[in-house]
Amino acid sequence: MDFLICFQHQKPKTPLGDFKVKVLKRRQIHIQTAALLCALQENGASEEQIQAAWRERLEVPISEDDQFLVKSIMRGMCPEIKPQKYLLY
Repeated sequence: MDFLICFQHQKPKTPLGDFKVKVLKRRQIHIQTAALLCALQENGASEEQIQAAWRERLEVPISEDDQFLVKSIMRGMCPEIKPQKYLLY
């Protein structure tokens, strides 16, 4: 009697699938930009003024990472304001 045993190399299963972890470093420019945007929005600035503040503070085109960091800081700094409603162009 001959037996054939086959082993198939399989990747270990991960419960969440393939994912990557990205570490973002919050810098002073992100904190200052968030403070400026909170102040502008609390004082009723126009959308054009808010857009100009984004462009003046951060390098254009503004990266998704910078946007995420500023909006995250704003959520803690001025939670009554919804920073996600101000999209960048």
